[in-house]
Order: sequence, then structure tokens, then C-alpha cells
Amino acid sequence: MDIQGNTLVNGLNKPHVVIPEGVEIIGPKAFSYCFDLTSVKLPSTLTSIGANAFESCGLTSIDFSNTSLTSIGTDAFAWCKGLTSVDLSQTSLTSIEPGTFRQCSQLTSVALPSSLTSIGRSALKNCKRLTSIELPSNLTSIGENAFEYTNLVHIELPSTLTSIGECAFRSCFVLGNRHTVDLSQTRLTSIKRSVFSNCTRLHGIKLPSTVTSIEEYAFRGCTLLTIVELPSTLTKIEYQAFEDCSGLFNIELPSSLTSIGDKAFGD
Repeated sequence: MDIQGNTLVNGLNKPHVVIPEGVEIIGPKAFSYCFDLTSVKLPSTLTSIGANAFESCGLTSIDFSNTSLTSIGTDAFAWCKGLTSVDLSQTSLTSIEPGTFRQCSQLTSVALPSSLTSIGRSALKNCKRLTSIELPSNLTSIGENAFEYTNLVHIELPSTLTSIGECAFRSCFVLGNRHTVDLSQTRLTSIKRSVFSNCTRLHGIKLPSTVTSIEEYAFRGCTLLTIVELPSTLTKIEYQAFEDCSGLFNIELPSSLTSIGDKAFGD
């Protein structure tokens, strides 16, 4: 290993690696494409893991519990296709950066810390074996495509949530599993573009009283959607927002509504 000061610059491509105490930073791409690496022991002094640090390596597990971790960089564990579980609950992370665990196709379990306030763009995109996750009570934002193409069945969204990015839950084909996703306690002001599109088993959606707009394609292709509770604050439903929602026969539109886009309820 190449260690310069308190930073590990280059790692080793072997099955088991022990990073020595005193290392505080694992640098960008330090272990990227180390296909033989299946496990790594992190030191208690570790505070930061750089961008792409373990991208496309052979990790099957990693223990963060004995570290002083406060930051993990973009795409740090992307394409780690053997990684099955991640427990960040004992860390002090405030954000999961863009792409951190995307394309981890065997990932089934993710535990998040109570300090977490944001989940970045594509953070868990294409983690197709991920069926559940508990979101911390202080979470304020979920980025674009964050959970796209996962197999989440149920999701509880905290009351602190103010933003869900475009396509965040797009093509989560079993989300809701014939039940309702409840957004009513959140602080969202808009339902973003394609955020729940192609969630083909979503049965119902409850929106908060703070929402004023539903953007284009928001629920397009939600073929089992039958219950939609719209708030009295809603002013705009955009283009194809509910297109191809073939199970939606009745919906009560609030008097506050001033604009309905083309094909908003088309088939």
C-alpha cells in the first residue's frame, strides 16, 4: 500500500486487506477495479473515503462500525456487484453522495445513520435486490434517481422531507405492492418529473397539504393506481402526469387547480 502522511493513496489487489491505524483518508480510486479484494478492515482513525475509492472492486462486505467516518465520496462503492450489506448506522455521515452504491446488484441491506439529512443522485440506483430501507427521521432530501430500479416494497418517508428529486423512485416495480405510499406528513411542495413513473404495483398515493404542483410524467404508467388524494393547495398538473394509469377511474380535483397539462390523464 502507498500511504502518504495520513492518506492511503493506492491500495492492494488481494483478497483481504487491513488498513493500518493512523490512516484518516482513503484517497480517490485507491482500490478501484481491485477485483480480487473481497474484504477490508478499516482503522478507527478513518474519517473520509474518497470518490471511486472502491469502485468495481470485489468487496462482499465492509464494516464501518469502528471508524470515525464523516464522509464518503461520489461513486465510492459503485459497481461493487458482490456487496450484500452495508451498515452505516454507527457513522456520523450527513449525506450519501451521488452514486455511492449504484449498481451494487447483490445489495439487500442498507442501514443508515440517524445523522443523515440527504441521499444523493443515483445513490442506490439499480440495487435490484434492495427491498426495504429505513430512512432516518432527520432526512430532508432524496436526490434524482436515488432509488430507481430498486425492488423497494414499502417506504416510510419522514416528516422532515422537503425534496424528492426527479425519477427518484421510477420503475420501482413492486413499490407499494398494492398498497398506498403516504407522503402526507412530508413538506414537499412539488411532485417532481417521473418520480413514481412505472411503479406498476402502486395502489394509492397521499399527498401533503404543501404540494402545489405535480410535474410531467410523475405517475405515468402506474397501472394499478386507483386512489389519489390531492391537496386543496394544488394549482397545476403537468403534461402526462397520470398517463397510462389505467386503473384510475375517479379522482377529485380541488378547486385550487388552475392548470391541467395535455394528456395529464391520457391512456
